[in-house]
Amino acid sequence: DERRRGPEGLRAFSLAGDSYALLGRTTDATHVLAGGRLTPAETFSVTAVLAHQGDPRRLCRCLRLLEYQTYPQSYLNAIVVNSDLHAPLRYLEADFPSLRVLNEASPGAAAARNKGVSAAAGGMVALMDADVIPSTHCLERALRMARRHPECQVVACRMDQIGRAHV
Repeated sequence: DERRRGPEGLRAFSLAGDSYALLGRTTDATHVLAGGRLTPAETFSVTAVLAHQGDPRRLCRCLRLLEYQTYPQSYLNAIVVNSDLHAPLRYLEADFPSLRVLNEASPGAAAARNKGVSAAAGGMVALMDADVIPSTHCLERALRMARRHPECQVVACRMDQIGRAHV
């Protein structure tokens, strides 16, 4: 802890981009060294598609919580599909480096989700509404379930009373 908060640690943090969202962890590695061989990591690339219409503060809260997922951040990106054309949200891309904002003129969450899925680059897609509060382990648990049951096409999360998503 002393090294992290000391002058060298603070300088390293600054050189790394001065953002916790850009810092990597060992789980972010694309390859692992096992048995003297370099092999690809068994981690799926995930695109979170968020259908949005309404209060941008709720959307920002959801995006902040996606940054704190236990799932490796280098494998996670987000697409917000904005159905409210009077509230441009492109400015959010500056605050969230792995975010892409799209607009959808057709009303309804289904049209927004379809547009987001068509633009998704991840091997897995997580569909969410922009006002949900995902628990920090939600994506990790959903992907673990998908890995354990490859025949499964959909993994659903339930929402409890305070809005936290669980698998």
